[in-house]
Amino acid sequence: MIVKEKQEVELIIFTEDEEDMGESLEDMKVFAKTYELDQVEIVEQRKETLDEERVKYIVTLEITRDSENLGRKYDNDEQKAFGF
Repeated sequence: MIVKEKQEVELIIFTEDEEDMGESLEDMKVFAKTYELDQVEIVEQRKETLDEERVKYIVTLEITRDSENLGRKYDNDEQKAFGF
């Protein structure tokens, strides 16, 4: 059975670092996984200007998991980033 869950993440960054946002989004997708075969997609991304120096991104992630074929469970963040 396919299970989908949504997760909302808020990220506050300085405007000078906005060009690195793509890398931050990829990192969020990696760390949102619980199981090896989880699929994570960005379904919504909103931007709010807080002041002259800071911007807040509100990112909604959708995690899709096949409950009958989970793969291995990640025990820590190192496994998520670098694999088993």
